[in-house]
Amino acid sequence: MSDPKPLSELIALMERVFQKAAELDQTPEGQAHRATYFAGETRRRQQQLITAAEERGIPCEASIRNVLLQEQPFPTQAMTAVQRALQWRLDQPTAAGSRQPVCIVLGGPPGNGKTTALSWAVARHDRPATYVTSAVIASTLRNGWSENEERWRRWGSVDLLAVDELGLEDGSEGAARVGALIAQRNDHGRATFCAGNLDAPTFIARYGNTRLNSRLRYGQSRNGDANGLPWWTDLSDCDLRNPANRSAFMEQP
Repeated sequence: MSDPKPLSELIALMERVFQKAAELDQTPEGQAHRATYFAGETRRRQQQLITAAEERGIPCEASIRNVLLQEQPFPTQAMTAVQRALQWRLDQPTAAGSRQPVCIVLGGPPGNGKTTALSWAVARHDRPATYVTSAVIASTLRNGWSENEERWRRWGSVDLLAVDELGLEDGSEGAARVGALIAQRNDHGRATFCAGNLDAPTFIARYGNTRLNSRLRYGQSRNGDANGLPWWTDLSDCDLRNPANRSAFMEQP
């Protein structure tokens, strides 16, 4: 049995292999292989996002689905607020096994990208996530029916829940169900991103309760320092569905 090669010889051999691979990578054949590989990876990732959109209840509107495929979507106010909340949550220190609760609400007139931003976050979340409108939550009674109970179980347990179209549910009882769900999720360390055509006082009056109001006011403030995350984002009145507004917005520096 021959003696093993000295470590220096093995290192030298590996360096020659890496050098040869680098040289081959610069050839036309190597570059074509790389392009084919990355194109395949892009298609695979896009298919994953399309599948996630279907499974997580994201609206089928073409403009929304197109944004889901963008790694770096245009930074609308709504998109920036959602991405900031996701990053803030990741940055918070937590004890073993715990998760940082977070709740944000995007409020403002129609057409400024709220639904698109929520959908982008839900489709790309690496833990269980789902999208639902507040009207669906409000109209789903907890009456023991297995389908309803399964919906409530999912809404309460997914790591990220997007609740859209706040304010469009019927009746105070339905609104109370929405508020109770948001508070429950916060108690259990979940992330809840909400949006609607309303202002902060209306949200508090419609969905708030003592526990939820306290958590929104103090739970993400870090004692009011600059590292806190605001729970409310007041979006400007800019209907991006209007081609003229969209063009002007995207031309901003």
